Amino acid sequence: MAFDKKNAGLGKKIGITVVCVLLALAMTIPSLVLLFSDDKGSSSTTSTTDSASAATTAEAATVADIDAEYEETETALIASAEAAPDDNTYNETIGNLYFDWALDLMAYTGTEDVSAHLAETWAKCISYYDTFLEKGSSAPVEVDRAIAFYYSGDTQSAIDSMLAFTAMNEDYSPAWANLGLFYESRGETDLARESYNKALEVDPEDEYEVATFVNGRLESL
Repeated sequence: MAFDKKNAGLGKKIGITVVCVLLALAMTIPSLVLLFSDDKGSSSTTSTTDSASAATTAEAATVADIDAEYEETETALIASAEAAPDDNTYNETIGNLYFDWALDLMAYTGTEDVSAHLAETWAKCISYYDTFLEKGSSAPVEVDRAIAFYYSGDTQSAIDSMLAFTAMNEDYSPAWANLGLFYESRGETDLARESYNKALEVDPEDEYEVATFVNGRLESL
């Protein structure tokens, strides 16, 4: 799910983002990619569940608890989508639901092995985003789809999707910021630096508020 700093209704995404950032910083590259997808103009910008709340209790929750946060909404949304097959917004909304669900599974710190469940949830997220993009267009969904690839372990697909998108949409700085992060996670510092600099170049007024993060990453390369 995209986070738009100019949309107060999405503030609850910060909690899950911070949790994922702390987890990922202990490994390789931070999960700050979430901060640089932007939902301005999207018809489904609000989170389908309170994933930030779920993330804060991830340590105590079981996988069943996490699933319970989403399953009722999942059933209702799929039923609504089937009843209105021409309404493409459901594909984005359901994709966002699975995005949030997967993030909460990533934040889970219990003893159960969630790897298969997590992979399946990311796959569902990507599938619904694919369907949405077949019928419509959205820069935030393109970026969220790439982020989903990245989190699912398919960094090459994340890179490929952002390269294809930026070739046609050069002025969307969140895409360049994410592309830089994907490259950096693979140790391709020259390509990462080029992408980060491009993010600054195409958004000199910092409309999408990526400059602080991008400059920080450039300093660390």
